[in-house]
Amino acid sequence: MSGVMRNEGSILAYGAFPQLHRNITDKDFDDMVIITNQSYHGLKLQSIRQFYLKDDHKNHSSDVLRQAFYAFYGDIDIKCPTYLTAKQYANYGIKSGSKNRVYFYELTYESKFAKFMGCDEHMGVCHASELEFVFGLPLWVDKLYPKTHTQLDVDFSLYVMKLWTDFAKYGKPDDQWLHILDNNLINVKDLNPMNTSREMVDHQKSDVKHIADIVGEWGKWQLHLVSFSFILSAVGAINNMGYSFHAYDNDFWCSDVPDDYPT
Repeated sequence: MSGVMRNEGSILAYGAFPQLHRNITDKDFDDMVIITNQSYHGLKLQSIRQFYLKDDHKNHSSDVLRQAFYAFYGDIDIKCPTYLTAKQYANYGIKSGSKNRVYFYELTYESKFAKFMGCDEHMGVCHASELEFVFGLPLWVDKLYPKTHTQLDVDFSLYVMKLWTDFAKYGKPDDQWLHILDNNLINVKDLNPMNTSREMVDHQKSDVKHIADIVGEWGKWQLHLVSFSFILSAVGAINNMGYSFHAYDNDFWCSDVPDDYPT
C-alpha cells in the first residue's frame, strides 16, 4: 500500500527554500528550479514554467508562483516517484503471477491539527498529513490541543486505522478499494472522510515497462546511488569489524579440551 498527500511539496519546499518565507518573484521561481536541478539533473526550466504556470510571461503574483513551485517540488520529490514506483511494482506482480496487489491513495483532507504540525492554511494537505489518522491522534490529542478534531476526524481515524491494519493482516485494505492496476486503468483512492468510496481513475495505460523507465539507464544518478550505497556499506562493515580490532589482548590462547582430559 502506498500513497501521497494532495500538496506534498508545500511544507517540504518551505523548509528547503528560504525564499518562500517572503513574497517571491518570477526570478525567485526560476532560481529555485535551477537549484532543484542540481539534485535531479536534466530539468528544463521553460517546460516547467509552461506546465506549472500555464504561460511564459514574467509577471505572476507571489501566491501563484508559490503554489506553482509547491506543486512542482511535490511532484518531483514525492508524488511522481511514489506513483510510478507503485505502478511498476504492480506491473511486476501481475507479470510474475503474484496474488499480491498494490493499493494507492491520495489524501485530500486535513484536520485543524495540521497547523500544529507546521502546515499553514496556504499549504494545503501537507506531507505526512495522514500520520495523525493512521496513529489515532484524533482519539486522544484533544486533551493536549482542545478543539482540534471533530467527530468526523475521530470516525475517519478509526476508518483509516482499520484500512491499514486489515492490509497488514489480509493484504487488502477493504473490498471497495481497487487495485492500482485494473485492466490497464490506474485506480487511486481518494482518502477523504466526505466520500470514502470515491476512486480517481486514470484511463491512460501505464507506459512503465521496466524500472529503468523511471530512473533511466546508467548515468549520473545511478553512479551517485552506487557510490553512496558502497560508502554506506563500507562504514557498516568497518563498524562490525571493530570488535576484532579492539578486542582485549590476552596472554593466553583458548583451545579445545584434550581428548584425554578426565570427565
